[in-house]
Amino acid sequence: MKPVKPDGGTGRPASILVVDDTLANLQVLAGMLKDRGYKVRPVPSGKLALLAARREPRT
Repeated sequence: MKPVKPDGGTGRPASILVVDDTLANLQVLAGMLKDRGYKVRPVPSGKLALLAARREPRT
């Protein structure tokens, strides 16, 4: 079985905004998702996540 590339048919990696206030959790999650081909946008707080989502809603 061939793994599916997480690009949503756009040819670009899908982007995931990862939010956690524990740095170790962000590092683990970001690493796992990057290894699977996603573009990861890690942020350490809900406030920063809202700013990031407004700045780049679909990257």
